[in-house]
Amino acid sequence: MSTEKTEEKIRVTSHGGREGSISLSGFSKENLEKMLAAMNVGAYYVRVKDGKLESTPIWEKLPSPTEDKEMLPFWRKHSGPTQVVLFDEYQHSKEKGHSPSITIQSLCGYYYTPESYKENAENLESYGFECLRSRRGGDARYSEIWRLSGLWAAKGDLAFELKYAKDDNEKELSLALEFLRRRVVFGTLDVSSQRLCQVPPGAEDF
Repeated sequence: MSTEKTEEKIRVTSHGGREGSISLSGFSKENLEKMLAAMNVGAYYVRVKDGKLESTPIWEKLPSPTEDKEMLPFWRKHSGPTQVVLFDEYQHSKEKGHSPSITIQSLCGYYYTPESYKENAENLESYGFECLRSRRGGDARYSEIWRLSGLWAAKGDLAFELKYAKDDNEKELSLALEFLRRRVVFGTLDVSSQRLCQVPPGAEDF
């Protein structure tokens, strides 16, 4: 892999008159993303020195799920119908202590509003889900998923719902999926099962 960096020489041109304009050119790919993020969402403090961009990020750390309103909405608004397909069969480990994890992406789906996002995010937190966000990219964007480590981690109304499964693993997962389908608006939901794991030294190899 080449480590050669693109030489940067930023040029600024301007035009006066009734409607003035400014033109910027000569950015490296990385700094072009930062400049666009600075201008579009105010993500950086920037200046040009000796033809090179110097930038300082405004945001020091990722906020809680409902605070960073500058990043929303993730999906465009849509007024058309929606369809949720719920598969009839799910395969997961029935070994003691193993439970499928559930991840949700694109909270609110096509139907984003600040109020809807807040309501759905607070509901997921009350059910035991944790919000996981990536680091910001050069364009100031990040990805977000909601994760329930296992059905054993369920809380609140979701945990109460799972009591009806009476230790039936398959029924427990079906109840959880139906509950989330009815209570939360999302783009996608995935169920994951453990396939490999590390065991303590000296434990039986399996």
